Amino acid sequence: MASRRECVCNRSATRSRLSPPNAHFVEPLAAVAREGDTRAVVAISDRVWNYWREARERDDTEMIELLFASGLSGDEAYDALQNAVGTVMEEYLSQPEPPPGVDELSVGACALALVPDGVVLRVDEYPHDLEELLGRIVERLEAAGVAGTLDLYQPTAVQPPEVVDLLECRIRLRGERVHYRGINHGWRCDPGALAAGIEAGLDWVVTNDPGLPLSLMVGLTSPATLSPREDLRRYLRRALEATAEVGVVHLSSVGSDRFRTLAVDPSKGRVSLIEGGRAVASDWAASLDGVVGMLVASAPWSVYGFVKRGSRSGSAVLANSLADDWVPIPHRLALWAGGEPFENELAPDAFGAQLLGSGYAAAPAGREWRQSAVADGALLVEHVEREAWYGRLFGPFGGYATMPTDLALIPDLVARAREAFHALLFTDDVAREHLRCDHSATA
Repeated sequence: MASRRECVCNRSATRSRLSPPNAHFVEPLAAVAREGDTRAVVAISDRVWNYWREARERDDTEMIELLFASGLSGDEAYDALQNAVGTVMEEYLSQPEPPPGVDELSVGACALALVPDGVVLRVDEYPHDLEELLGRIVERLEAAGVAGTLDLYQPTAVQPPEVVDLLECRIRLRGERVHYRGINHGWRCDPGALAAGIEAGLDWVVTNDPGLPLSLMVGLTSPATLSPREDLRRYLRRALEATAEVGVVHLSSVGSDRFRTLAVDPSKGRVSLIEGGRAVASDWAASLDGVVGMLVASAPWSVYGFVKRGSRSGSAVLANSLADDWVPIPHRLALWAGGEPFENELAPDAFGAQLLGSGYAAAPAGREWRQSAVADGALLVEHVEREAWYGRLFGPFGGYATMPTDLALIPDLVARAREAFHALLFTDDVAREHLRCDHSATA
């Protein structure tokens, strides 16, 4: 959902019915009704109010996560809660703006995630009046005949370590570049390519160890644990709906010596396959063979991809690693994603292994580079010195606290590679001057 509205809330609308201590508390947590009353009831646990009261005392009211449980199927509960939240947010949006000089207060932003125990409702962006917001949502659910409970969501899923040896394979899916305004462009991926990328990544993650539970994180929502026997595609389908406009979905399998993560950013047409752990540190070559194999297999549904060594799993998931877990990039601002929509013909940097789709001009040749033709007119371009690229890190373990800018940190190996790829690299001027677009820079 991730809708947001700044406005002044009417606290009197539902406070008397929702205020603690016991207005909506039931034990055990289940929807109940008074004797002879058959109306649907959504009960809110006292744990929610206790948590929020303590959060106010700590001045830490940025976010709360709730679990909606009901007798409905998971998909039915998701749809019901989505409809209720959407209606409430539209009500807030329809309110008039406050008069000049009156500050607007944050209603908050809502996001949903389907999990095995129900549906997670995340409310963040410092909601000013959580009682009223939840009260309105409860009213909409009950009016629709939906019964259930809202309780705190506090999962304990296993996640990959944040600082760890890893290989990152980042893939841009097939699609088309779109112009928004000025220098801003986007990449609209083909739905079939997105489906193919997710299917390949899902199989790759599960085969890390078919007996391991999986961890699913939808946007900023805390990760949920999934059994490998669950209908994983159903959870991913809902996750992709929730992040269609913004956000990243990532599914991980975490073993004792190796983890695998599939990260998907549907709004940008990106799929990342990340493998890390002691297995990469001790036998990087075997891991590299597998990851490059996945890159090659992506050729029918991708336009570009690269593989790099790193050590920050969160940056790899969010596709920020070129800014804080790589060497300085003088030809472009690594923190700016403006080059992503141009990856069908221009690469972000030079790497030891890259997949160049049919939109690329002639790839660098010579004794340092090996070219292999793959599907759909794409080329796998690899540097002959694999160990120099992947047998070690180019920066500190754990990456940089801030984006590195000292050009002395650039290894000669990378500098030579950038010279070889010079004509194929994205620079900020490409977007600023619209060098690859039909429209003008002022459009």
